[in-house]
Amino acid sequence: MGVAVLVQLQAAEPFPDDFGGFKPGKKFTFTVNKVVCDKSRLAGGIREEIPIPKDFPVFRVGDKLITTIGRRGQFKGPGFSFLLIHTSRLENYYVSRGGIFNGGDGLMYKSSRSKPSSVRLSFDKLGGDGNHNTILKRVEYHLDP
Repeated sequence: MGVAVLVQLQAAEPFPDDFGGFKPGKKFTFTVNKVVCDKSRLAGGIREEIPIPKDFPVFRVGDKLITTIGRRGQFKGPGFSFLLIHTSRLENYYVSRGGIFNGGDGLMYKSSRSKPSSVRLSFDKLGGDGNHNTILKRVEYHLDP
């Protein structure tokens, strides 16, 4: 009986009001300053620059992105929502539900608990090339506040 009550109390606890130094609903505007898109064989090989694949979010250098901290600490923006999985005084690390290699991740560097200094977003997809090679396609965006 005591264990059941303890479990019920833990399940009823509200979410924290601060996620990596930011409250839910906090909005940020970032500018895309660099875009890198390539594919490579996981077994080694040459990285090859490619156009951004259709199933990835597409941003161009100079684009303004409005992002939001979700009610559970997610880092959300146009075409993505990453879960907060690690935070420290200088960075927050976010990962998509699909994981790193079939989704993506985001790393927000902070100059203080209330100010991001830069963000790196990566979107990844594993696939094949028809010759039994595993191919990783990745697009990476560097953002400044």
